[in-house]
Amino acid sequence: MAVHAGAELRSGWGAFILAVESKGAVSVLHRKEKDGLGRAYVAGMTRALAENTDLVIQMDADLSHPVSVIPTMVDRIRNSGAALVIGSRYVAGGSTAAEWP
Repeated sequence: MAVHAGAELRSGWGAFILAVESKGAVSVLHRKEKDGLGRAYVAGMTRALAENTDLVIQMDADLSHPVSVIPTMVDRIRNSGAALVIGSRYVAGGSTAAEWP
């Protein structure tokens, strides 16, 4: 089960999330207004904990975090006994998108 905690559902991403929600794969937390990224994280994590979610993956909805790393991160957490996996642009092999200042 995934939780999407965004306020903006009119974008292409929002349409995708709503379509996936209709199939039961995502639990959408409809926030009435944009009140900050931090509050979105807290709302999403609170919902994930309330739904007894086994695994939480936090990513920005603008896809600035590469979704291609999700399988590797899930594999690491499932097979290493780790409680937490963090991706960082500051480690060897990490990078920042070219269009970022």
